[in-house]
Amino acid sequence: MEIPLKPAIFSYKLLESRVADSCDENGWRLRGARSPAAETLQIHLTSIHLPSSSQTEDVFYWLVDGESIDDFSASRTWEAIRNRAPAVTWSNSVWFKMATPRHAFFMWIAQNDRMPTRVRLASWGLGVSSNCCLYDSAPETRDHLLLRCDISKQVWVLILSRLGYTHSCFITWTSFIEWLSLRDSTTPLILKRIVAHATIYSIWGERNKRLHDGISSTPQTLYKLIDRHIRDTILGKQHSKKSFKNLMLSWLMND
Repeated sequence: MEIPLKPAIFSYKLLESRVADSCDENGWRLRGARSPAAETLQIHLTSIHLPSSSQTEDVFYWLVDGESIDDFSASRTWEAIRNRAPAVTWSNSVWFKMATPRHAFFMWIAQNDRMPTRVRLASWGLGVSSNCCLYDSAPETRDHLLLRCDISKQVWVLILSRLGYTHSCFITWTSFIEWLSLRDSTTPLILKRIVAHATIYSIWGERNKRLHDGISSTPQTLYKLIDRHIRDTILGKQHSKKSFKNLMLSWLMND
């Protein structure tokens, strides 16, 4: 059985080709530009000497932010080409190395107030009630649902007491985020953030169960679920992160 070798030979020729092979005595052998970037490159090529008579070996280098580097660096290239936005003060409270990915992702959505709460759904003309799914007493906004609803308040009372704090709830999302950025002697900052993420995630999960499945849980049941999330997170990281060694002790201290 014969195997055609033309594709392999073609690939080999490409690997062995030189820059000089792209031109002859009449100039560069290039097809017409199909984009502004290709046109800019071709204009630049017309301003340099043709390499057709050169017998030296080709060399290449990477230029990142005006600096020549010997080896390609994906991280430096990404930092150079990525779109940048102004720095935000809350980023460390949402994105940190030890966070649970799904909790951090939802925390980011909540921080940007992009959750499909009932108030937002009603504003889109979906014809749904705007009242809170947890406790049908006020419009379901982010701040109300996650912080000020009677069910949420009861959960936060249990959680904050477990962490050793005397205050029982948060009035606004701004005060909640500020609390997540402050270091204190009551509980480690990393534990505070992990617990806050798990609490926000669990409250939203309870809202969805009530809305879509008709299943309701008590604040005490939610508290036990959050406790399980925290324990799993700590147990899953304690062998790889030194800072997790004492987190379980801090979490169980006020149990």
